[in-house]
Amino acid sequence: MVAWSEPASRKEPTMEYKTGDKPGEGAYRCKHCGYVVRLASDKEALPACPNCGHHEFEKVKGD
Repeated sequence: MVAWSEPASRKEPTMEYKTGDKPGEGAYRCKHCGYVVRLASDKEALPACPNCGHHEFEKVKGD
C-alpha cells in the first residue's frame, strides 16, 4: 500500500502585512521582535512596531 502526502510546497500561505496596510480587526505580530499590535477596526492601518520600529507583521492565528 502506498501512502499519499501533500508536497512541501503546498503549505498554508503566511498572511504577511506591512506598515500602512489595513488588514482588518485582529492581532498582528512583528516579524522582528514578536510584539503584538491589536487593531480594533477595519479602518485602522498597521503602525510601525511600537517596540522596535520595524514594518513587517504576520496575522496571529486564532485571533
